[in-house]
Amino acid sequence: MEETPKALRVAVVEDDPRIQQLISAEITDEGHACICFGSAEDFLNEAGSDRFDLLLLDLMLPGMDGLACLKQLQLQAASQPALMIT
Repeated sequence: MEETPKALRVAVVEDDPRIQQLISAEITDEGHACICFGSAEDFLNEAGSDRFDLLLLDLMLPGMDGLACLKQLQLQAASQPALMIT
């Protein structure tokens, strides 16, 4: 009997709405949940204590960049895997 893979919760932090839409469509087409944020600050403020299985994080963002966001997550002891995109 084949085991059904678990659906993942993916957060995408990307300031370009077109790229958000492309990434989100691919993720949801694969059966996973996707929540998009337009800035690192939005992600950090709105995601709160939500845990994601994966974070796709743009390097170049308005305001706080992707690396600074990763540092903030480390300070919060967040343990979700992150993949930088640019």
